[in-house]
Amino acid sequence: RNKCEFIAQGASMGVAAAFGAPVGGILFSLEEAASFWSRSLTWRAFLGTMIAAVVAKLTKSRFTELTTSGFIEFPDRDASFELWELGTFSVLATVTGFMGALFCNCVKRTLAFRRRFFQLGSPTSATKRARLAEVLFVVIFTMTICFWPAILMGCKPLAEDSISGSDEHGARMLLGSDDNGSPHIEGIICPGNEYSDIAFLLLNSKEAAIKTLFSREMASGAMLSIPSLAVVYVIVYGTTILTFGSAIPVGLFIP
Repeated sequence: RNKCEFIAQGASMGVAAAFGAPVGGILFSLEEAASFWSRSLTWRAFLGTMIAAVVAKLTKSRFTELTTSGFIEFPDRDASFELWELGTFSVLATVTGFMGALFCNCVKRTLAFRRRFFQLGSPTSATKRARLAEVLFVVIFTMTICFWPAILMGCKPLAEDSISGSDEHGARMLLGSDDNGSPHIEGIICPGNEYSDIAFLLLNSKEAAIKTLFSREMASGAMLSIPSLAVVYVIVYGTTILTFGSAIPVGLFIP
């Protein structure tokens, strides 16, 4: 039991340090890493995750300061928030919480359908081949739904005064960000003087996409439009539900 508690607390502290989320670390350990949980372990894990998150944040500043903004971080160095915006954040958190609950409900229903359709309790050779066919369908469908919307919605021109053909500009594009931290989203499926926000978010690495979503402005005058963000949200939301529980040998880590 003591070993299990140490492992659960270590997992929660690791997630808290990586994401700066003490409560998120506890919830992850409770749901995924622990086979036994107690009230006393909750308080010990909470203390450990708070310490881990604070030490990780101090490490980022080389132990010189602990910013007053807490653990709300932005890729832009000068970005911050006003006190009145916390109300908007609360509404957004409520809406996304309901969408998360809907996601879990859809996943539960999808898994129940798969269990009945593929007879997972007593699989046969036919159902095993059907599961393999499902994997091929999911892969082809995901590739199609991520690629063609960007093609159909086309590319947008960059601001004329921000287009540069210098080697320095090309080097900044390879790094993915400008000198002030603003990400470059041009290219991907478009010429160098045009961009597609859908293509960048769906076809680029998820790390670069998340950084872009939390950036206040893009380099070279590019913008993320609300219709494009809505399309990307629907695609990612739907394909994640479709992939969850399939026979694809991958894991879904959703902190």
